[in-house]
Amino acid sequence: MASPFDVNLVAACDMPFISAEAAEELIKSIGRCFDAAVPVISGKRHPLFAVYRKDIAFRIQECLETNQLRMKHLLDGLNVRYVTEKDFRIDNSRLERIFFNMNHPNEYEEAKKWLGQQGEDY
Repeated sequence: MASPFDVNLVAACDMPFISAEAAEELIKSIGRCFDAAVPVISGKRHPLFAVYRKDIAFRIQECLETNQLRMKHLLDGLNVRYVTEKDFRIDNSRLERIFFNMNHPNEYEEAKKWLGQQGEDY
């Protein structure tokens, strides 16, 4: 609610390779009639690197108050544009890295290796 913007990007802290380029494409894709633009990469939704309208904050609060804590609960009540690989103008191999998230120590080690291989690209 504190954001001065009507459209806001949400980014999870466990996604080390998110890109401004992907964020810009998500922001453009929300259009005027959608509540959210959520990527679907390799068949998996990524609601924590997505774009949401500020005016859905009441719905988020409602989900929290009723203990509906899964992102699916929120998304089911919104008009969502799902953005797939074909909608991004980014190479698919880069997309997989952009939407990579780290939930386990081995994934952190994998991310460090990728970063070492890519140098300044990320």
